[in-house]
Amino acid sequence: MAQASSVWHLAVVGLASLLRGRPGFRDPAVPTSSVGLVPVYVGPQVMQTEDPSDYLSVGHVGDGDEVAGNFSQKIATMGRPRTRDESGEIRCLASAQAGDLDTTKTLLAAFALLDAVDLVLRRDATAVPDIGIPAATGVPYTLGQLSGAGTVRWTTDSRGHPRCELEFSVTYDARI
Repeated sequence: MAQASSVWHLAVVGLASLLRGRPGFRDPAVPTSSVGLVPVYVGPQVMQTEDPSDYLSVGHVGDGDEVAGNFSQKIATMGRPRTRDESGEIRCLASAQAGDLDTTKTLLAAFALLDAVDLVLRRDATAVPDIGIPAATGVPYTLGQLSGAGTVRWTTDSRGHPRCELEFSVTYDARI
């Protein structure tokens, strides 16, 4: 097993990669002409020529809050090499905007993004670790899940169209 001071950063990148690999999602580096594909950002949403109507941010919750997540560790084994168990939280944001004044459609779109994250975390993880940390890192296991709480926030764009933002967290446990 490879030595790792933490796997928080690997969990963030791994989760974003898993989401980008799902139908309907994309890496933000793909041109915005990819109509209907939701960009998944690592960290804050980066300004583009055209801001996407819907997006996911992994490791960022917007609204001026700069705390991306946290992790803690405890000794797991006393032998050599001494392993640690890490528990972490990745703060995320699902943001949706229907492009009109229909708040119901906007709310449903935001929760559909959250459902997509939950589906990725509940998938059959026999081939890869649960949160997308590559097996080559030597991390023997990671278990990810949605935490039990979230925050719903409404904002409007410059045209007065509603945007629904869901703050949520993905928690994980890993042996490093």
